[in-house]
Amino acid sequence: MTYTSETFLSTKSFLSLTREQRKCRKYDEAEDLPNSPLYSKKLCKIECRMRLCLKYCGCLPYYYRNFNGEKICNLTELYCLSQYEDELVTLRKGEKSLCNCDNVCESTLYNVYTAYCTEWLGESNLVIRLSQFPIIRYKGNLKLVG
Repeated sequence: MTYTSETFLSTKSFLSLTREQRKCRKYDEAEDLPNSPLYSKKLCKIECRMRLCLKYCGCLPYYYRNFNGEKICNLTELYCLSQYEDELVTLRKGEKSLCNCDNVCESTLYNVYTAYCTEWLGESNLVIRLSQFPIIRYKGNLKLVG
């Protein structure tokens, strides 16, 4: 198995900016995620979908963790949610975003690649393997211009 990693780093001066200035969140900035002690973009989207399900149909699908004793959807209510499929998948209504989920200021994203094996010219196999990828690093930095 082969993989790449993308690392997002932030300097102390960059992290000292307000969230609005940074346009990203620290892990401990999860105050608007009532069911999570830490912030991540994925957790934010899950909680947003949960709020939308409750708003649209008054229930949560059975596959969501039920933190506060919310009603679990019956078949009729699951059908109700199916009417909002596009919004629940994309978290958008037309051009408008339905969630405010920022990226995390510091994180590492791993992309996993596998080898492919296919039959070629009868009995021989051709194996294509991607063996090395560059590590990509992004750095958020505060640079004062005078």
